[in-house]
Amino acid sequence: MYADIKGWILGSIKVEARFSRDDAGLETIARNIVFGNSLAPEQLSRLADICEKTPVTKTIRQGTVIHSKLQ
Repeated sequence: MYADIKGWILGSIKVEARFSRDDAGLETIARNIVFGNSLAPEQLSRLADICEKTPVTKTIRQGTVIHSKLQ
């Protein structure tokens, strides 16, 4: 949405996310985001900032209670 407002042509967007847990139980999500078009370093920096502020990222970082109902 931000890129659209700025008129940035990102091309295709590929996102890979990997979840891992180490021996101490520390959980980590590693994200790799690849854009189909070349972007300036300033654009990549701004998009990286925005990625950290998405509702999904904020929710995962703070932890969310999940209620499951099986029927």
